[in-house]
Amino acid sequence: MPSVCLYFQVHQPLRIRNFSFFDIGQQKDYFNNELNEEILHKVSDNCYLPANTLLLSLVKKYKGKFYCCFSLSGILIEQLAKHRPDVIASFKALADTGCIEFLGETYYHSLAAFYNKEEFDRQIKLHKKAVKKYFGKEPVVFRNTELLYQDAVSETAFRNGYQGVWIEGSENNLGKANPNRIYTNATEQLVLIPRNFVLSDEIAFRFKQKATPLTAQLFTKKILQLTSSQNTINLGLDYETFGEHFHKEEGILSFLSQWINNCIQSKKITFLTPSATIDQHYTVKKLNVPHITSWADSEKDISAWVQNDMQKECIEKLYALRDIILKLKNRSLLETWSALQCSDHFYYMSTKQHSDGEVHNYFSPFDSPHGAYIAYINVLADLELKIDKMRIYHSEQ
Repeated sequence: MPSVCLYFQVHQPLRIRNFSFFDIGQQKDYFNNELNEEILHKVSDNCYLPANTLLLSLVKKYKGKFYCCFSLSGILIEQLAKHRPDVIASFKALADTGCIEFLGETYYHSLAAFYNKEEFDRQIKLHKKAVKKYFGKEPVVFRNTELLYQDAVSETAFRNGYQGVWIEGSENNLGKANPNRIYTNATEQLVLIPRNFVLSDEIAFRFKQKATPLTAQLFTKKILQLTSSQNTINLGLDYETFGEHFHKEEGILSFLSQWINNCIQSKKITFLTPSATIDQHYTVKKLNVPHITSWADSEKDISAWVQNDMQKECIEKLYALRDIILKLKNRSLLETWSALQCSDHFYYMSTKQHSDGEVHNYFSPFDSPHGAYIAYINVLADLELKIDKMRIYHSEQ
């Protein structure tokens, strides 16, 4: 019997404000606290709470027949703990059912895997502690930021005790192999779970397509067509799809509920967590992925964040500060620098065009990629001033 492994990515960055050249050295906040809190409340009310309530009702209704998993970034967990403890409680209620799994990831939703291996390792450990603290669960499957992957990512995940890693089920990773099977990494130490991006994107981008709107019945039929007993249909979506990107009034929550009901009532499909998927399906072959892949944009590589010189300059300047920041042993400074690692900041600087560019612009709080760059590079300049002052202070002690 084929199975469905369903996971939801849940993340909100700390967006920086329009930090001008004249703000440098003026001891002003980097982050747009009002906007961040406003968006957090909006998404919590439109998506997190109603969708969590729906999934909890389905878990209880089917008593061990419906499973799914979540990947919450550490920086989102922080914001929820501070401003929306009711949302934390709703995720904890799901966790307590035993039918929900949590994935590990980078705490700050960062690109650290490709810029500093020690920082990557630090954030993996921080995130695992946060999941354990708030939800009482130990993640056993890893999902790197935006499904960014190459062979070295699985090696680090393995050293941190993970059994598997989610990857994008694209030709960049699989070649012509079946995206509805599971694989081993290059060293055969852990399992790779490919996301079926075609079916995932049916919901994420084409739910309200005017010509052929997606219905629960049609989507169930698409799943049922993959009838091989060893097939695992791995679906990964931004959780905000369910209530924020598509509003409740558009029928997105009804779609999710009816599709899950249809699958279970068909008695031809089972739902599994990622760890159960690893346990119950056998791996087909080894995958070697020396290049960087992701789930973003048409290229499905790292170009969404490092396509242009603005992005590259900011990332290189940011990670060049790590050693001195750690030496200063200032917690507030470290947390600020860490939050500036969010991949979202560089995503907003993308100058891609057409449909990819439209997605980048949809998420950006800035008027233009150049505006995002100017604000960020000014923040880095101010941060360097703070570091210099602290270094002088430390040298005088």
